Amino acid sequence: MSTGARSPTAARAACTEPPHPVTLTVDTIYGSLQATSVHRLPTAYIELVLRGIIDHFVVPSPLGVPVYGGSIHGSRPHRRRVSWKRTGPDSVTLAITGAVAFTLQSDGRLTNARLVASSLSSSLDTHLLDAVTALDSMHAVPPWPEGAGGDSVTLVFAPTTESDSTSVSAPMFISMTPVWLIERDVSPKEGNPQPRYPAQAFERGIGDEILLAFAVDTSGAARMETVRVVRGTYREFAEAVLDALPNWRFEPARIGGCAVMEYVQMPFAFRMDR
Repeated sequence: MSTGARSPTAARAACTEPPHPVTLTVDTIYGSLQATSVHRLPTAYIELVLRGIIDHFVVPSPLGVPVYGGSIHGSRPHRRRVSWKRTGPDSVTLAITGAVAFTLQSDGRLTNARLVASSLSSSLDTHLLDAVTALDSMHAVPPWPEGAGGDSVTLVFAPTTESDSTSVSAPMFISMTPVWLIERDVSPKEGNPQPRYPAQAFERGIGDEILLAFAVDTSGAARMETVRVVRGTYREFAEAVLDALPNWRFEPARIGGCAVMEYVQMPFAFRMDR
């Protein structure tokens, strides 16, 4: 008589195929622009640049995103641990990510556009980059407003499922994506090396908190090409975290008994009392 339990062999066989979704969801994907340094450009001008990039973005079909972890119905990352706090199986969709940095010149040119965080979808990465270069080719961005000061500023363009108060954002496209029930989120293993505390910052009594976003693959390793610094004040702290992360190991997320790649956010706190 069958008990409904799968044998280890059957479980392993099931992992050779993608997990089956339970439903579909329709989400608004936002485009965001965030400066990497302090500037005096008015928000309305940054919004104009963002709107121009979004207007030149073409949604790839299919998206080809291989990473799980997008929030459902406004779920938000839990800031004290990796990924999202859940007490049981919960819903996730595809993580639509990626980031393109470029230099906005005072004459309105968009130069040095480059991919700084991959979505792990070659088509989505290409279309994000193409949107920035296409806007520049149109020469449609006016020079900086009078009094803005400076010659250039570096901006980062990225898709997100939620508008963010730390950046300028606007609706980018509507996405219909599958939904899965996730059984276990990514979690860090014991014994991971702590990032070094920058010596000069330690001597001066300076602390910081760096929030990283990145994908963890099915082997439990961070995919470094996906890493993005979401929040942080001092560059040397971010560099310390980025030096340590390749040596970290995680328990991978699981859907349907199978290890899957999940996109997570993880804070690294530097405090003098640690």
